[in-house]
Amino acid sequence: MTVPYLQAPRWAHNALYGLRAGSYSALLVSGIGAVVLTPNIISNQLSTTLTDVWGAFAVLGGLLSLYGTLTERFRFELVGMPLVATAIFMYAFTLWTLTAEVATRLSQAATTTGLFLLILIRVVDLVLVAAKAKHERRQEIAEQRADSEG
Repeated sequence: MTVPYLQAPRWAHNALYGLRAGSYSALLVSGIGAVVLTPNIISNQLSTTLTDVWGAFAVLGGLLSLYGTLTERFRFELVGMPLVATAIFMYAFTLWTLTAEVATRLSQAATTTGLFLLILIRVVDLVLVAAKAKHERRQEIAEQRADSEG
């Protein structure tokens, strides 16, 4: 089943496709960077293990979401985005705890929090898309049953 996304002009569909693919690719790179090139200031605040966990969440969530976007299968995004949101939350939380010691982290903490909230908006969008698809599928099944009985 393809995506029951918002009906939009072709230019908007293409723009959203490219923007989602670009953002999920960046989040994937972010996760790889967290695991391979762990920032010391983060791993000192958050254990290396937890840093690897949030990095792995970003990698897995980024891959699933990117695949979902490229194939226009929203269910992959629906699984991937909560993983990405969890990774971003862990990172933002760590940055906020650092602002008490290093006030210059305030900008990073606020920016990361904004990204987290934007990702949650996408998660809500995907939940609505999934509910719409489920409703449409149920209607389709009911119509098929009615046709076969009538």
